[in-house]
Amino acid sequence: MALGSLAGVAHAATKPQEQWDEVFDVIVIGSGLAGMGAALAAKKNGCKKVVVLEKMSYLGGNSAIATGDFGAVNSQLTRKQGIKDTPEAFAEDISAACGGLNHPDLTLTVARNSGRAIDFLIENGAKFNPEIIILGGHSAPRVHLGVESFGASVMVPIWDSFRKKYNGEIRSRVKFDSFIRDESGAVTGVNVRERYDFINESKNEDMENAGGLPKRYAARYGVVLATGGYSRDLAFRMAEAPLQSEEMATRCHIGNTAGALRAALAIGARSVHTTLGRYGFYIASEDLRMGMVIDPKTCKRFIDESMPRTDLAVNMLLYMQKHRCIPLGIYDKKTMDAFFDHKRRQRLLFSNALRPYDTLEELAAKEHLDLKTLKATLDRYNKDIAGSLSVPLTEPPFAACTIEPDLSYTQGGVLINTRAEAISALDDKPIPGLYVAGEASAGVFGVTRLTACSLPDCAAFGMIAGEEIAKRARNIKA
Repeated sequence: MALGSLAGVAHAATKPQEQWDEVFDVIVIGSGLAGMGAALAAKKNGCKKVVVLEKMSYLGGNSAIATGDFGAVNSQLTRKQGIKDTPEAFAEDISAACGGLNHPDLTLTVARNSGRAIDFLIENGAKFNPEIIILGGHSAPRVHLGVESFGASVMVPIWDSFRKKYNGEIRSRVKFDSFIRDESGAVTGVNVRERYDFINESKNEDMENAGGLPKRYAARYGVVLATGGYSRDLAFRMAEAPLQSEEMATRCHIGNTAGALRAALAIGARSVHTTLGRYGFYIASEDLRMGMVIDPKTCKRFIDESMPRTDLAVNMLLYMQKHRCIPLGIYDKKTMDAFFDHKRRQRLLFSNALRPYDTLEELAAKEHLDLKTLKATLDRYNKDIAGSLSVPLTEPPFAACTIEPDLSYTQGGVLINTRAEAISALDDKPIPGLYVAGEASAGVFGVTRLTACSLPDCAAFGMIAGEEIAKRARNIKA
């Protein structure tokens, strides 16, 4: 069943269903961190037949390719190091970036459960470095890193734990289409398509791809929507924010489409923040502002690099659309040595995204810049920042880095409560049987999302969703 007609989906979703192809205790949609956290917690707390559905032929979504910065308070690792931090301080740091648009109870719930979530992942085989670091925007060292990539250090072990320790089932190439509800409005199952082949080249994959074998799955105790964001859904994101045009880059997983969100909206789930996006750059935003950003065609500075991340990205995108250029950042030895994110700096150097040169003359020649104008712009920049917190660019080697805003996260999604229950737009009450976690949900963040906070959101609310379904199961059985 395709999502081409939302009216048809809404009508089908409210009809009572008596015939099922399969029956499960819990259905989790999405095999990333939020989904696996929910599946593991449901299993641990007594739910027996738990299935994880993944529409792609491979697992993990954004979690499998994440850089792996995971902010957490009161984990076994932070306790071992004696780090003094509180959930309230973590929540305040997150809120400071949100422009007043976050729901404080949800933000605090993530902060309070972040350490417990790390410990839960370690319990299921995840491996984190013992060293805890601090990143920009955080008031204390609380950022945990996997010993390797996040996919290898965390996702692979928890997939193995779910399958082997808990005898759970993960099904790939199963596309979720719509929810099935009983006469009371409770979610009791899902319509899916098995043997689904995602079309990478499609610009509107959810609407255009009618492939796969339709099936109806029942969920005795609950369904968890953990399908991630919609950064790759051009039609949906442009309808919400036209600035996020086709030309805008994104590093997000190719399967980040809005089909699941549309299905939730079709049964009356309340969405918030869908006009918002978290913009990123090749270089960390805290480090970007240490240098000078120019239009490479004119070699002139056109923007204040110290603006907040969202303002910086929006103004840069507007300039790029008007002048058809990709901005270039200029740095020197002092600024590169002072970068907050040393791990990313090494990746940028290794990939040649950050390109050092022994002299400014060599940089201009290799980057095809007019040397005379570049020198004049650099002299003016060094005079303009005198007396500010910025550091003059004077010490070779100098380096160039492409500064192109991309859409790295979507804050919008289904509004939830602190129990990870989806909230109805019709009466502001929970939709029985439907839980949402991770980037598919909304309310934890606002104008933007603080660095190292998407993973704790996924892990904490995924874990909470699984625990709450297990409670619901016990109540139903009683």
